[in-house]
Amino acid sequence: GGGYWLGQRNAHPVAAAPVANQISPSAAVAKPSGALPALPVIAVAAGTNSDSAVSAKPSLAEIEAKILELKKKGRMAYGYNGEQELMKLLLSIEPADIPAVMAFADKNLPKQLRWAFRYQLLQRWGEADVTAAMAYANTLTDRQERESSIGIVAGAWAAKDPVAAAAWAKQFPKGQLRDQVLSSVLNAMAVKDPQAAFDLWQGLT
Repeated sequence: GGGYWLGQRNAHPVAAAPVANQISPSAAVAKPSGALPALPVIAVAAGTNSDSAVSAKPSLAEIEAKILELKKKGRMAYGYNGEQELMKLLLSIEPADIPAVMAFADKNLPKQLRWAFRYQLLQRWGEADVTAAMAYANTLTDRQERESSIGIVAGAWAAKDPVAAAAWAKQFPKGQLRDQVLSSVLNAMAVKDPQAAFDLWQGLT
């Protein structure tokens, strides 16, 4: 039953309604119209890398060189070996370096590889600093990418603090964006507390 209702929540397409940024957007990016609910004050996690398999943190220059190397490989970067190489690189990036790496990837990578970086890094960024990650997600000018990214950050937040994330998501006006964000929150909640996720879902119907 739980898998069915979560699947139904995920059946919604990416929202078409625009959203605006109330979390200090870059002045160079055009603001969408609408408003994200204000985030609560959230403590920022320490920028430590918990993966014991990852060696010493590479410099930003080394990370950027590796990104360009993956770009040069083109289609080879999307196979199994390329995926493993990409994941190893992503795990080596400290949360404090994510904003700079994200900006470099956005500027230098083609869409498919750029989205692979963004999807993985947004999850880690959302766990470490949800306010900054949400601000970045909401400055994306492509509507579909922006709203998908907002959902990714919300899911990462819900994995750590499902109650706060759910309360924030419920503030959205009814619509497809609200459904998408709540779906991300519900899925993250269901991993740790399926009953709480089901109770939340029932309260939304």
